[in-house]
Amino acid sequence: MKVALLVPLPPPMGGIGTWALRLKEVMPKDCEVVFVDEGLVGGREFFGEKAKKNLFDEIRRCLRIWCDLKHTLEDKDVTVVHSNIPAVPGGMLRELMCAHIAHSRKRKFVIHYHSTVSSSVSSRLPDYLLRRLSDAADEIIVLNEKSRDFVAARSRTPIRLIPNFVSGNELDEHIAVRPTLANALYVGGVCEEKGIYDYLEVAKRFPDITFTAIGKIEEGVAEAAPSNVVLTGPQSHDAVHEALMKSDVFFFMSHYVHEGFSVALTEAMAAGLPCIVTDWAANKDMIGSDGGVVVPVGDVDAAASGLESMRIAEKRAAMSHRNIGKVRAAYSQDKVVPQYLAVYREVLGLAH
Repeated sequence: MKVALLVPLPPPMGGIGTWALRLKEVMPKDCEVVFVDEGLVGGREFFGEKAKKNLFDEIRRCLRIWCDLKHTLEDKDVTVVHSNIPAVPGGMLRELMCAHIAHSRKRKFVIHYHSTVSSSVSSRLPDYLLRRLSDAADEIIVLNEKSRDFVAARSRTPIRLIPNFVSGNELDEHIAVRPTLANALYVGGVCEEKGIYDYLEVAKRFPDITFTAIGKIEEGVAEAAPSNVVLTGPQSHDAVHEALMKSDVFFFMSHYVHEGFSVALTEAMAAGLPCIVTDWAANKDMIGSDGGVVVPVGDVDAAASGLESMRIAEKRAAMSHRNIGKVRAAYSQDKVVPQYLAVYREVLGLAH
């Protein structure tokens, strides 16, 4: 089996690209993955001050993607095209053409919405495009329950909820729960949409705790950070893992409209960190009622209260144990990767 993944490869680093590189690494030998790069052009980034689109650049990007897809499908062994996008109008319109290209060459087309679709689709045009693209697909993959319910109400195409995953070695090492809560951590875009200013507000209330934020720093954040906040900028995967091992709690206060299922949050859970998260995207599905604290978007008081409650080491230890078990049972590569293979077999009529 050979599958073409339509994905925006880094740079810049983004959630879908990171997921795709990982998936290629862990796919079994009998399922080869090839990439059709949907990477951004013109210096645009996924979020922050450089996220604004330029129409000319987007047209160039579309033409390149369609041309590359046609070239990829000259390989007769490529039988499935697996498209990966947040459910935004430009992306959905572009992928409608990708679906047409795939079907015109008698290939199967799978659409994978890497966002919380109900948050991304909020007006008539994106709703129309969502219905068209979903109906054009042979199967749909979503990241969380909100998306599954939303899309199921708009299309009869089969839908699977498949979470993101962590690799096996990320479950091999866990934090030692320390008596004192001394270090908090956030990993991701250090920008307003990801809740960084709420994180900074919590930090101001806990001068005895060091708050670290790893990721590309949006203009203005450094000036707003109190003295107990460490802004590292982007770091290697090994450096992020080392930071996880040194931390006592993980924050994920995102309200980014295209958030779907955070890999950074999954890695924090795998490391055994209790988590304080917003009720956004898949966060509540992941943390539940016993893996940390789920707070409303923008509720700094609730986040601060949750952090205060975690000063009790026994409470953090119970959350740590729960999160490791949740990842092992539901978000490890051994549990998740076979679900992608099942989708490919199903659309090719090889399910059984």
